[in-house]
Amino acid sequence: MVFIKDLFPQDSIIGEDRLKFQLAGGCTACVAVFIHGKLFIANAGDSRGVLSLNGQPFPMSFDFTPETETQRIRKLGAMHPELLGGEFTHLDFIRRPLRHDLGKRVLYRDHYMSGWAYKTLTQDDLKYPLVCGEGKRSRVLATIGVTRGFGDHDLKAQCSSIPIKPFLTPEPQVRIFDVASADLTDGDVLVLATDGLWDITSNEAAVSTVVKSLSHFPAEDHDKYKYRYTSAAQDLVMASRGKLRERNWRTSDDKHATIDDISVFVIPLKSYQEAYQEWTSKQEANIGDPKKSSSGNSNNVNRTCDASEVNVVSTEKSSCKEETDLCPSVVQNSEESLIHEKDSLEFRPQEDYFKKEVNQEAQTKRHSDEVLESS
Repeated sequence: MVFIKDLFPQDSIIGEDRLKFQLAGGCTACVAVFIHGKLFIANAGDSRGVLSLNGQPFPMSFDFTPETETQRIRKLGAMHPELLGGEFTHLDFIRRPLRHDLGKRVLYRDHYMSGWAYKTLTQDDLKYPLVCGEGKRSRVLATIGVTRGFGDHDLKAQCSSIPIKPFLTPEPQVRIFDVASADLTDGDVLVLATDGLWDITSNEAAVSTVVKSLSHFPAEDHDKYKYRYTSAAQDLVMASRGKLRERNWRTSDDKHATIDDISVFVIPLKSYQEAYQEWTSKQEANIGDPKKSSSGNSNNVNRTCDASEVNVVSTEKSSCKEETDLCPSVVQNSEESLIHEKDSLEFRPQEDYFKKEVNQEAQTKRHSDEVLESS
């Protein structure tokens, strides 16, 4: 798709602008696009899009972390060892090897291996792993915990000058949901949120919060009903942010709350479905209407008329019957132009009349002023 192909140039533009505007850092992206009755979700990073359909969660994106993309990253490190700076290894060991393990056989795996094998440990194997940690704590080059997104052109590995950008990519994962053929209700929504929400809240918990929030807005109360989706987004933020208790943010179930930024969108699906169905019905009506189809044919004929025919028809309507038969809409346009000219002629005397009145009032006022001055 076009907007996906444009993501790589956009990332390059961000790299150029960072020098001009002194912008550092990076960001993830999760984009939702409705096109021709379908919902496209493009995700690059650890933001997430989840559908809530009939109270059930349907994930439309997945987090891109060093753990989920360990094979791609380690393969890149194996093919381009110069990117590791001589300080990291692309191999993955069952446990972190130590110096006293030199010469021993330990379990390891390479980027092309789905299982584990034994390897005699060497000095190079003591280097820090390219991918370390698990889950949300996994890191690339012991620094960053997300592997897709924009920016981070100047990001270096901790305590070194090794750039991390070669291991990152703006390429998104795209998933499609057919909105047109789905059986939707007003409670079916799309939840788009940043990692600040998903660090604490699961897909199931997010959908449960949305369903509970929407149930507080009955359809009979039109004044409040229009704010139901905004309220659902606010409830998601509050559920993940929690409350401040003894210098710590805690959730309602007394667990650690998120300290990251949170952005949430709750987007209804049924309104887009109805808009697409209305557009489709209009298109079908235009195709089936013979009058509109004939007018379309006349428009095609109009494009075949040259400038001389148009000029003749617009100036001498009675002397060009052949041209009028070929270009009926041009004749219609000429009639409209004649009507407009007639209307303009009718208004000109009125304009002159009002001008005379204004001039008479001005003369009367000037005469009265002269009389006052003379007296």
